[in-house]
Amino acid sequence: TVVDICHQTDYPDICISTVGAHLKGTANPLSMLAAEIEACTEKTKSAAAEVVKVAADPSASSADKMALRTCKENYDSALDSLSNAQKAASAHDVGTLNSELSAVITYASTCDDSFTELSLKSPVEGADRILQKLGSNCLAIATQAHF
Repeated sequence: TVVDICHQTDYPDICISTVGAHLKGTANPLSMLAAEIEACTEKTKSAAAEVVKVAADPSASSADKMALRTCKENYDSALDSLSNAQKAASAHDVGTLNSELSAVITYASTCDDSFTELSLKSPVEGADRILQKLGSNCLAIATQAHF
């Protein structure tokens, strides 16, 4: 069940709510992985839209804009990785799947780091934390898929 599989992740509550919102068909590790990747993709798209909006604000400093640009590039890369992860899951390519999902976590954390390095407060810090947790859940669900 969704609950059983989600309880094998580090963030079961997030898993249960996001998988439940995106699950198509029967709950099994593969369908749940697809649902969690979809949730992560949606969150990444909304975070990317937020950084574009904040960067367009005339009151944003040049340092803020530089960090936001880094975030946007990382979100774009994360979206590519999520797409590649979905394809890898369909092809039962565990190595590529794990590599792409790990990259998503790194991209979200790199966005946060770009603000921290400049001693700035990130407007997408919460989104980045969720993305890292969703990425972690994807990896945990993938280990249960037994390709």
